[in-house]
Amino acid sequence: MIFFIMKKILLSISITAFLILGACSKNGVPLLSTGVSGTEGLPAEQLSFAKFKDIPIPDGSVMDMTNTVIFGSDDEWFGRLSLIPNLSHAETFDFFRYEMPNLNWKEITNVRSTSSVLSYEKENRVVTIQITNSYGKTLCAVNMSPKKQ
Repeated sequence: MIFFIMKKILLSISITAFLILGACSKNGVPLLSTGVSGTEGLPAEQLSFAKFKDIPIPDGSVMDMTNTVIFGSDDEWFGRLSLIPNLSHAETFDFFRYEMPNLNWKEITNVRSTSSVLSYEKENRVVTIQITNSYGKTLCAVNMSPKKQ
């Protein structure tokens, strides 16, 4: 009985401490907003792609919102951008291979296979692009992270 009471007290203290420490953060990283969508503007997927000026996005791509997690904005964003390009696996691979250098990304390595991977670096960031197929669709995950100094 005492064990369960102590466990509840410890859990309450932990949750309270977590909430207090979280509230103390002054420089939180804002989540990328999508702006106006629907009848008043562009569809959310198209408007969101407009925010990614530092990486090429294949025309006709659709953002997979359930697998996308983005923090920051402009040239300082990081996270995972999941998209469904309107291209084949091979065309998507070639698109990134030829378009990334046009935005000053330097290729680190690439592997072309059933699960293709391309890696690039630029200034203080690294991006890994993974291209796979699922149920006849090409899936693409663009993973952006800070470069370790």
